[in-house]
Amino acid sequence: MNHLTCILCSSVTYAYKGRDLLSRMGIWSRVEKPAASLGDQGCSYCLTLDSRNAELAVQAFQEYGVRFHKAVPLEVSVS
Repeated sequence: MNHLTCILCSSVTYAYKGRDLLSRMGIWSRVEKPAASLGDQGCSYCLTLDSRNAELAVQAFQEYGVRFHKAVPLEVSVS
């Protein structure tokens, strides 16, 4: 079981800014449209990353002004 977190960003621009920031910090992440189960957030994009890095990512986003709605833990089973 992989434990992932989706950080819902307010736009695709902020999602890519967040991805680039995390990349400079050595943290892998991926930008994608959020699943419908995460609720309708308009033009939001999901920045998916390992849950172990979620708290650090949220702190970095707040420090560097990357806008986001919330961080949501996901569980994905890999077969």
